[in-house]
Amino acid sequence: MTNEAQLNDAVTIQFSYLQSWIDSLNMLKEITNYRTELAEKLAAFMNGVISKEMLKERIETDLQQAAFILHFFKNKKIIVPTETHFEGFKSVILLHLYGLIETNDIEKLCHCANPDCILVFINKTGKRKWCSMKICGNRHKVERFSKKSTSKKQGDDIHKT
Repeated sequence: MTNEAQLNDAVTIQFSYLQSWIDSLNMLKEITNYRTELAEKLAAFMNGVISKEMLKERIETDLQQAAFILHFFKNKKIIVPTETHFEGFKSVILLHLYGLIETNDIEKLCHCANPDCILVFINKTGKRKWCSMKICGNRHKVERFSKKSTSKKQGDDIHKT
């Protein structure tokens, strides 16, 4: 999570308020259960089972009791939850999800082409297939190269006999 947060000042600041709770990770099961629930909701949205409006209603319902403060960083406002446990963590995730809806980037969410990968990503160009070239894309390329090499070697062996 730290590596991803370093990419975005807002995320870094939001999670810094939750750092002591995150460090303890005494609610890991709650986080993984929530990740599964959220993944199911996003999959349902991407597959057309639920609408963007239904997703927005769910976010609004989940955030009804959330309290936030404003933090200014580099002349940008950053909304930070006042809760410092699971509800604060959940609020940060939901705020960013709502941001995807606001910018309509939610429409560009895609599943990774690796069938074993659970990640989704924003496909801004429409050409991307992998959550990350360093992870899934590279694995696919290595696998493809290995298959080519094996079949070429088998073909060469047949021609030698």
